[in-house]
Amino acid sequence: MYSRDELYKQPNKRALYVMKESPYGNDKQLALHVTDDFREGYICFDDTNRGHMIEVEIIETREHSFSFADKQGRLWKFEEVTIEEFKSNLYKYVENGQMIANICGTTEELWEYYRDTFSV
Repeated sequence: MYSRDELYKQPNKRALYVMKESPYGNDKQLALHVTDDFREGYICFDDTNRGHMIEVEIIETREHSFSFADKQGRLWKFEEVTIEEFKSNLYKYVENGQMIANICGTTEELWEYYRDTFSV
C-alpha cells in the first residue's frame, strides 16, 4: 500500500494521458491538463472537447499511471501516452490523428502538440 504522500506524486503535468479504464468503457479517451492535487478529493481533466471534475479516492499511482475510484466506487485508470502507442493505435480515435502521428516524432513532441493545441 502507498503512503498518502506517495499517492499525490501523479500526475505528470506535462503528460498526455489516455483513459485505460472507466465506468463508461471508453478506453481511447485522451486526458489533458490533469490536476496535480488530489487532496481536495477531486480529479479534474480536459479532453479535447470539455472539462471534467470527478469526486474520487486515489487507489494507486505508478511511475506512469494512476487509478482512482469515483464516489460510486467505479474504477478509473489513466496512463501516460507514448508516441509508440499513439502511432500504433490511438491515432485512429482522434480527429486528425494520422496528421498528428506524422508530425510528432517523440512522446515529448506529442505531449507538447496537445498542450499547445488544447491549452487552458
